[in-house]
Amino acid sequence: MAVVKRISSKAKVGKIEKYLKQEEKTEEKLISGMNCDSDNFAKQCEMTSMLYDKNQEKNDRKYYHIIQSFSPKDNDKLTLEQAHKIGEKFAEKNFKGYEVLIVTHKDKEHIHNHFVVNSVSLENGKKYRADNKSLWQLRRTSNELCKENNLTNSIQPLDRRSKEKITSGELRKMVRGEDTWKSDLKAQITECARTSNTIEEFKNRMKEKYNVEVTERVRTSKGQKSTIYQYKGEGFNKPCGDFRLGEEYKKEYIENGIIRRSEEKARGKDTRTNAGQSAGAEQRTPRPITTEEVVRADNYLARRNNQNAEKVDKQVDERIRSHRQQREDFERVNRETKTGRNQSQGTRADREPSHEKNQGIERER
Repeated sequence: MAVVKRISSKAKVGKIEKYLKQEEKTEEKLISGMNCDSDNFAKQCEMTSMLYDKNQEKNDRKYYHIIQSFSPKDNDKLTLEQAHKIGEKFAEKNFKGYEVLIVTHKDKEHIHNHFVVNSVSLENGKKYRADNKSLWQLRRTSNELCKENNLTNSIQPLDRRSKEKITSGELRKMVRGEDTWKSDLKAQITECARTSNTIEEFKNRMKEKYNVEVTERVRTSKGQKSTIYQYKGEGFNKPCGDFRLGEEYKKEYIENGIIRRSEEKARGKDTRTNAGQSAGAEQRTPRPITTEEVVRADNYLARRNNQNAEKVDKQVDERIRSHRQQREDFERVNRETKTGRNQSQGTRADREPSHEKNQGIERER
């Protein structure tokens, strides 16, 4: 999918401009400017800010950095020049009146566009409004342009909650091609969770294989208490709570995934046996770790272990097929369990007289 991320910065524009224009990352024909000269972008941004007496303090947000990454699966349909033209249309639709530097990078497996937007409008001196509404508009515009150019694999789903949390600092490191301790931890959790048969085994694997200690503590959020996992390992300034990693790394997701896989193994992976009892009558089983997370973990671990690329591809394909089957079985069990609950509630309603009927009987008396 085409992932659109946005970062704000209080640093000088010249630093990001110098980084994006490195010869090994791009070339001259893949650099352009909107409402500005791309060769003098930083200077013009500074002059615009001075003209409207904006961004003169150290803590003022000088610019916004937006990244539009296309899916590698669309590489056969997308050239660098086409990606840059899409980037220019993207800027025209979203940043009218602002000075924008547009740079297309070719240094990764996937083609991606960088946009540096001066936070001060050239037309009226108003500051760019960076809120959730404008971020979702950026993603909608990206999807529209992908559809126009038949980039079906680069259309980003907009109806899902974020499954992982990425801070702006981590995103900057990812842009530079650097691994973060949090991305390392996510890959380690995914790998240990899907190879463990019990929760204790998961904790022991994390400790023995990666020297990461997994403990539990009670967290209070918005007046509600819940038990979470905490991870403490080498290089951590302090323990990391599971809520800082994303939805699919939370304690309940990991534990339910391990329990479900153990039950399937005990039944010989026949999820049709006792399907109504697998999820529990009163407890809803959260979705286990997804196929995408498995692929990310496999790729990460393979890179760390320098395995053969062809061998890794085969392993990833096997993991994808296995997890897709598990997810289909999981969804079917949830549907059957839900149907059983509805039938049980209907039977109870037939046995018990309604409040209105009771009132009618009292009036007749």
